[in-house]
Amino acid sequence: MTATPEATEATPTIVLVGHGMVGQRFLEALAERGLTATHRVVVLCEEPRPAYDRVALTSYFSGKTPRTSP
Repeated sequence: MTATPEATEATPTIVLVGHGMVGQRFLEALAERGLTATHRVVVLCEEPRPAYDRVALTSYFSGKTPRTSP
């Protein structure tokens, strides 16, 4: 993604609360539209790690044992 511009009073700010799958897709859409270059983007979430697809996570581990899982 493009770096967020420095915050000024004239810079519009987009605040995203929560960073699940929908939040991640929203951020990707902002970047695709070039809004991350013109807007300050702030993400507020409890998760300390980057977003990941929690729904697909089960199928990723399907059929694997703890020893064969990455």
